[in-house]
Amino acid sequence: MADGAGPGFRSSSPAISGDKIVWQDNRNGNQDVYLYDLTDNTETRITTDAANQIYPAISGNRIVWEEYRNINADIYMATLAYDNQPPTDISLSGSSINENASTPFSVGTLSVTDPDAGDAHAFSLTCDIPGADDNSFRIANSNELQMNVSADYETKSSYGVCIRATDIQGATFEKDFTVAINDLDDTSPSTPVIIGPTNGMTIQNRNPVISGTAEANSTVTVSVNGKSYAGTSDSSGNFSITVTDDLSDGGHVASVTATDSQSNVSPATTVSFIVEAEAGGRNNGDRKSAEIDSWDAYQYTDKSECASRLKLIIRGHHFDKDAKVTIGGKEASDTERKSSRKLTATFCMDKLLGVKTDLKRKLRVTNPGADSAKADSKIDLETVFKKFTGSDFDTFTKNGIRSVQQALVKLGLLTSEGVTGSYDDQTADAIRGFQGDNDIPQTGFIGPLTRGELQRKYLKAL
Repeated sequence: MADGAGPGFRSSSPAISGDKIVWQDNRNGNQDVYLYDLTDNTETRITTDAANQIYPAISGNRIVWEEYRNINADIYMATLAYDNQPPTDISLSGSSINENASTPFSVGTLSVTDPDAGDAHAFSLTCDIPGADDNSFRIANSNELQMNVSADYETKSSYGVCIRATDIQGATFEKDFTVAINDLDDTSPSTPVIIGPTNGMTIQNRNPVISGTAEANSTVTVSVNGKSYAGTSDSSGNFSITVTDDLSDGGHVASVTATDSQSNVSPATTVSFIVEAEAGGRNNGDRKSAEIDSWDAYQYTDKSECASRLKLIIRGHHFDKDAKVTIGGKEASDTERKSSRKLTATFCMDKLLGVKTDLKRKLRVTNPGADSAKADSKIDLETVFKKFTGSDFDTFTKNGIRSVQQALVKLGLLTSEGVTGSYDDQTADAIRGFQGDNDIPQTGFIGPLTRGELQRKYLKAL
């Protein structure tokens, strides 16, 4: 290679690209640019002007330098004439991806084999004969092949793509690749089976244990009141999970799901139960007296021998399973304990009114064997309770229509958004459904027969 052409001469500012080196030296009395080709060990003078040509740089077959032939410094460029070789191969570092992967997902990194050392390349999805699934891919970060769709093995097990590599001289090479889709376990576990508590069961523990069976060795999640409690099923699928937060007395719903090792989640199953930490079943000596906090009363007509009935919804504390409800000494014909804090009682109005003319009575809830001193409340049969009359479901008044719609919501025939106070098509359709369920001609209008049956069903549902 050049040594400055003799004493007193100097070579400087070298630059290299691939197998070619450029530099400047003053062997001709001024600064010229020279090229040395390592492939054949030949030296070539690039510049011949008498001015100084300095600071050469080379990229591929292009050389640039700074020159002063016009007094001021200008930039000049020379293009080497040499035989460019096209790329000969493309490699992809990956060949498969997992199904259901989030997009975009990296398949692998692209690289090129090219006889021209140091050549640069650009990748694209522009082959003369496109790949079968080019639209499912993209080139990112200049040399990364990404998949831009979420693949499902059961739908399509492999994808074809064609990659083109182009060097700086425009020479190209194209190659087809097949990207395989890995089949993963994406089957959701079967729905868990809840063994305990059973649906509708009353339990005396504020921290109930939810037990049952699920997919073996799965993560079982129990959700109650917006909180979750997790455990693992054993090799036989059995699980037992304790609700560690104290539950209040009353009704609760537990939802149970199972999650397998591939993060597949089962459908949820639910169980409804009642917590009664103060529930009945105590010895008489341990029983607490019932306490009445509030009550609502409703009068309605019935098809039975008792034409007019009174239904009470009573709220309070310590209502035992065998609690009795009386008004003025007359026991309810039907008592249903919802929880230790709520019960309903039904009376025949004729029997209540037949005792005396005074309509003021004493309402009492008693737990057998317990002091009932706190279980008294006064009830005025004439003025306190709500009387259902024709005007309550009067479809010619807004309030009457709202009463109809609220009853239909309670009976599951209308959504709460349907309570508008306007007798619209949605309300008429719900009435037709109610009439059909109760063997009433489906007119969509409320007559005496529909009104009476709607009152009775509504109050029964309270």
